[in-house]
Amino acid sequence: LTLKEYGEGVQSTELMKVLSVFNPDDILQKGLRRQMERALDTMAANAFKDPTAVKVCFIPTSRSGGVWDIDGTPSTVATSALTLDHCKKISAYMRDILHVPYYSDETYAGLSSNTNIESLLDDPRAERWQQYGAKMDFMYRGEMCMTYKIRWTETNRPGAFSNTAGSSALIGESVVFGDEAVARIEALAPHLRLSSNYQGRFGTKQAVAWYAILAYGSVWATANDGQAKIIRITSA
Repeated sequence: LTLKEYGEGVQSTELMKVLSVFNPDDILQKGLRRQMERALDTMAANAFKDPTAVKVCFIPTSRSGGVWDIDGTPSTVATSALTLDHCKKISAYMRDILHVPYYSDETYAGLSSNTNIESLLDDPRAERWQQYGAKMDFMYRGEMCMTYKIRWTETNRPGAFSNTAGSSALIGESVVFGDEAVARIEALAPHLRLSSNYQGRFGTKQAVAWYAILAYGSVWATANDGQAKIIRITSA
């Protein structure tokens, strides 16, 4: 993984503070924290979908079948929405072919755009979280259902997981993964910085920014048994 600088900043002035009804510093810092969370979320999502590292792809081509690609580049256009039958194949492939360790509680984790979640929830066989939640020690934020040992969490941010995949309008971007899927390394953790005399304006111009030096990436960059930990559900 290659460490890089990340951050975003915004400035305010003494004039804004004097004339504003509300404290602009609070508003700007809140906005920066929100932008930082979304930026980090997008970086993590991109690590799960990186075609140069996440090699195993599943492409739905019928209501019960699909095509596997193991070079990171999907070669077929998806011609079916995601179904429980697909989830059964994906879970079995991870368990019996790749021998991916479970993420937690003998289940895999699934992250998906709402396009695929809606397709799964249309099937009455899908277990809604209300049906099994009492049996779990915890629930993921945004968790929607479970299908064949895959606990699905909806990520309703197109910047992280798009509602379309490749040239297909039938599926959205999704990943299923087990333990040791993506790593984050950091030389400097994300934090806020304040410059009280930005550009030397005698304290009349201030700036605040978040800043970090870090990287996200797949732990393994192969499709090998015992190494690959992520399956991308996608389309050419």
